[in-house]
Amino acid sequence: MKKVFGAIKRFFGVLGKAIKDCLSSILLGLLIILLKPWFRSKTVGKQYVNKADEGRVFVANHLEMYGPIVMKLSFAYRVRPWVIDKLMQDDTVEAQVRPGVEKNFAWFPKFVREGIVKFATFMMTYTMKKMKGIPVHLHDVKNVMKTIEVSVNLLNKNKNILIFPEEYESSGGYLLKGVGEFRTGFAQLGRSYYLATGKRLAFYPVYISKENKRTYILEPIYYDPSTPAPQEKRRIVSYLHDTMQAKALEVENFEELNTSEEVKGDGKSSTPTDNRE
Repeated sequence: MKKVFGAIKRFFGVLGKAIKDCLSSILLGLLIILLKPWFRSKTVGKQYVNKADEGRVFVANHLEMYGPIVMKLSFAYRVRPWVIDKLMQDDTVEAQVRPGVEKNFAWFPKFVREGIVKFATFMMTYTMKKMKGIPVHLHDVKNVMKTIEVSVNLLNKNKNILIFPEEYESSGGYLLKGVGEFRTGFAQLGRSYYLATGKRLAFYPVYISKENKRTYILEPIYYDPSTPAPQEKRRIVSYLHDTMQAKALEVENFEELNTSEEVKGDGKSSTPTDNRE
């Protein structure tokens, strides 16, 4: 009898999971249908994308939640995004979601607010998993290298990686126009990919303009194995940041930019593009 009850229990466990996954997919589909009209963005600059690239890294500005949603719903290429691990775990996501719900829905009864928190937490973690996000563990060297390893394996399978490298704290939050300061660890991908494959990795700067409803792909920079690693890392990061910042200055309607020294007064980067023929 125990075996029978055990089999029944396992059956209903599998059935329950299947029903949950089905309902989740339906909810996610409905959410995408509802969101897509509000997050339309035309991809510009596809002529810069080299078809010979076996794997690409797209580096984009964040724009709070706007950037990730646009890159999922409207970008011309499929991508696997780097996602901070906290956004893929129910407990940490709930801790981040709760203050916003408590503030914006303060007039709702507590049980309603709790329901909103649980639903928002579930949808965020489920969406990140469905997007096949690559977990990024900040301030954890061992797991950061795991992120690099997973990414290199995906690139070697002709998958595209998406990275939002802007610093949140030092920039005072994600900028709505222009590009904030970058974290630099992602540039390690160039060296790791070259060591694993002997091929030069392409990094594509992408500037997302919410105002213009355009996602601009800009000329790529390729990893150069002949340059000392620390110098090459700075070169890649500077080029990506400055190229995106220059595009922001060109297409956006605002006066001030937090530009680095490499961006000159004419809005052009002093770091040359390393294009491959």
